[in-house]
Amino acid sequence: MAQTIQISTVNDSKVGRDIFLVSAKMSHIIIGVVVTVGLVYLCMTLMQQSGTYKGRKVYADGVYIGEFKDGKKEGFGRAEFYNGDIFIGHFKNDVFLDGNYTFGTGGQFPGDAFIGNFSNDRKECFGNYIFHNDNVYIGDVKTVPPLEPVYKGPNGEEYIGLWMESMRDGSGRMEYANGNVQIGTWRNHKAEGYGYLMLADGGAYNGSFANDVQHGQGLFQYAIGDTYNGSWTIGFKHGEGTYFDKSDGYSTVGRYEFNFPVGIHNRINGTQEQVEAYHDGNIFWFQSI
Repeated sequence: MAQTIQISTVNDSKVGRDIFLVSAKMSHIIIGVVVTVGLVYLCMTLMQQSGTYKGRKVYADGVYIGEFKDGKKEGFGRAEFYNGDIFIGHFKNDVFLDGNYTFGTGGQFPGDAFIGNFSNDRKECFGNYIFHNDNVYIGDVKTVPPLEPVYKGPNGEEYIGLWMESMRDGSGRMEYANGNVQIGTWRNHKAEGYGYLMLADGGAYNGSFANDVQHGQGLFQYAIGDTYNGSWTIGFKHGEGTYFDKSDGYSTVGRYEFNFPVGIHNRINGTQEQVEAYHDGNIFWFQSI
């Protein structure tokens, strides 16, 4: 007797539909997750843009890490610029308020630093400008480096005047650590040209300088009351000059070589006159006239 075998067939269209439905549900879930994450990020961004928060932001000239308000730098933070400059301090409405600005090696003034207050978008500042050679300017800073600083050196000296490339250059007033005070002009950090030097012991020099010492014509007033008016070379009486001796009232006119009188000198006191001859700084002959 023949046996009939029935073969069940799978409905391919139903399976395909089920697979499609599952895929569609997974897509909806993924899209939902993506949209949810995006909305959360958008909400957080909007919250940050309209409130106070801490964060990190990359700018065209550097990177800032610190406090923000309404999308702008406000509060305490650290700004690192691509040229190596670093500012650590407070910001207000996206600009510097007060803090420490250090110039990097890739900038125009490597090694210099400023500590103080900023205003007018860094165009005007007040504080301490520290040069790379440890000289310090205290006061208003309107140019970098300052052109007319009050500088205090490591030994207590103080300078008020003009600068160029971190060196005294131009007119100024210098108070030295030993108590001497000098008013005049400087070139490359040294007294040059006309100046007035007041010594701590009461003496004074009024005349020409070169390379930080008397050089040229000048009048030196000693603390004891004597004076020398004449030629100077690298800090020495050298050349023609007149020496006034307060103790006897005589003025001696003659030539000097490195502080020593040489040759014939005329000593005059009113109507009295003497002639003196010097050799190696010592008088060996004199005569009254």
